[in-house]
Amino acid sequence: MKIITIRAALFLVTHAAIAAQSADSPGPVEHQLVQRAFGGQLAKAQVLVEKGAAVDAVGGKKRTALIWAAANGHTAVVE
Repeated sequence: MKIITIRAALFLVTHAAIAAQSADSPGPVEHQLVQRAFGGQLAKAQVLVEKGAAVDAVGGKKRTALIWAAANGHTAVVE
C-alpha cells in the first residue's frame, strides 16, 4: 500500500513542480535539502525544513527533494 501512496505522491509532486517551475535556481538551503533527501538523511532534512527551506524547490534534473527521496526508496523522508 505504501508503494502506491509514494508513487501517487511522486506523480502529483512531479507535475506540480513542473507547472510551478521558475527560471530561478534553488537557494543554498533548498540545494542542501535536495541533497539530504537524495541521501535519505531524514534528521538533517527536517532541520532544513524547520529553517524554512522551500520543499517544492526544484533542484537537479528538475526534481524536488520529495522526488529524489522517493526515487531512492527513502520512505521515511517521503513521509
